[in-house]
Amino acid sequence: MVVLSAAISTKGGKVLLARQFQDIPKLRVEGLLAAFSKLVGSTDKNHSYLETDSVRYLYTPLEQFYVLLITNKASNILEDLETLELIYKVTTDFCRVPEEEDILNKAYDLCFAFDEVITGGYREKVTLQQIHQYLEMDSQDERLYEMIEKSKRREAQEEAKRRQHQIEQDRRDGRMNEPYPPVAQQTYARPAVTPQATPTPSPSLHRPAPAPSQKKGMSLAPVTKKNEFLEELNSEIESTAPPPQEQQPPASSIPQAPQHQQIEQRNVHITQEEKVVVSLVHDGPVSMEVKGDVSILINDPKCARVYTSIVKPVRSAQYKTHPNIDKNRFAKENVLALKNPGRSLPTGTPLGVLKYRLVSDREEDLPLSATCWPTPNGDGTTSCIVECEVQQPHMQINFIEIHIPTLSFSPTVENVDGMFQYDGNQGILMWRIPGLGGEGEEEERKTSASLEFKIPYEGDVSAFFPIRISFTSTDSIPGFQIQNVQFVDDNGDAPFSVDQKVEVESYEIVHQ
Repeated sequence: MVVLSAAISTKGGKVLLARQFQDIPKLRVEGLLAAFSKLVGSTDKNHSYLETDSVRYLYTPLEQFYVLLITNKASNILEDLETLELIYKVTTDFCRVPEEEDILNKAYDLCFAFDEVITGGYREKVTLQQIHQYLEMDSQDERLYEMIEKSKRREAQEEAKRRQHQIEQDRRDGRMNEPYPPVAQQTYARPAVTPQATPTPSPSLHRPAPAPSQKKGMSLAPVTKKNEFLEELNSEIESTAPPPQEQQPPASSIPQAPQHQQIEQRNVHITQEEKVVVSLVHDGPVSMEVKGDVSILINDPKCARVYTSIVKPVRSAQYKTHPNIDKNRFAKENVLALKNPGRSLPTGTPLGVLKYRLVSDREEDLPLSATCWPTPNGDGTTSCIVECEVQQPHMQINFIEIHIPTLSFSPTVENVDGMFQYDGNQGILMWRIPGLGGEGEEEERKTSASLEFKIPYEGDVSAFFPIRISFTSTDSIPGFQIQNVQFVDDNGDAPFSVDQKVEVESYEIVHQ
């Protein structure tokens, strides 16, 4: 069997899509498809195939369209018909309401799916469900690979900048002739007195200050002079260092995000999970992808013959139902029901009934927006203000954690909503907010938060990026909701429970 082309055309002869699997000139393909429209219009036979001197056409009607294969005459017609049937299923699955505009919009998706069915003119042994899995895995792997590569490049750039600033700082500290102001001393005086700067061990920061008269004399011994200078610097640090900031609690007192708590399951238990990937460019474009999965678990065999009503979000999303789910009812009535009303859902085993995907480049579609405003002060320091705000009024976002690079400089936090902690090993300021948004009066709900801090650095503002964000929520980002569950026989309400959760796979703000 050799399939030359798979195509979709109107009954009037207009070709909407044609995918070739052999090296055929474009003019020949157009000629074969034009000949098909004439042959199928002139025949009165109720056959599903037509033959010419060189090729065979296998076709099936799809409302006002034809789905057809062009093969050579030596191919196995039975296998060709099976391939045509699978191509037909793929077409109806991607285009649930067959319209010309819909087919044209899904042309590339259909071509990719056809490539999974036919390779080099020969059919692959795949099912419709496997085709969906292959298409999803391919795009997901590529996306993850690109994200990992970008992350590696950014980390390498951050490490190079951090080392460059550290070298410059060490040079400045070596030429220092008088103590810096208290803020500067607190942030980078410790690296200046490390043992690497002198062949003898440097004094401890907690050592009592010697008498002033011993520090004013000049010694001819270079080692003694350096030691006296370090002792004087340490004494100045002890006397001028400000007390610890009261806003920063110890690391052990900052609560961590708890594990998702499972709710009590009823006779019918529905699980709705969403995973979000967001990439924001500072003063640039936005990219967001949300993937959702809905599964049903029947805990009571008496409730196995039910259907579920849902509320679709206003924003457009792509939906893929389980092969046993009635796609027409889902498209027209927003109902998840089996094609065969006499069948029952499996008991004791979760069944994935629906997948949906939302892609957006609009900031107003984000669950949580964040901005960073670094401003050099002109005195060797930079002030930075970070703001975040809930964008979806129906969402309550919990346990927000924002990681901000600080180039290994200890920050001075001047204002904060929530809590913060500085990780000196990684050079990251961790800002944690218990929750934002939720139900209630608009004036009572807290939907935004801000953090203001300062570090002794004045240079490229890209050093404050990338900013990484994580959070949890039990509200769907696009607003997808489970409305009710009813029995198939009498349309009565069935007892059900819903477990919703949102997970962040990646949420980054990068500098352009």
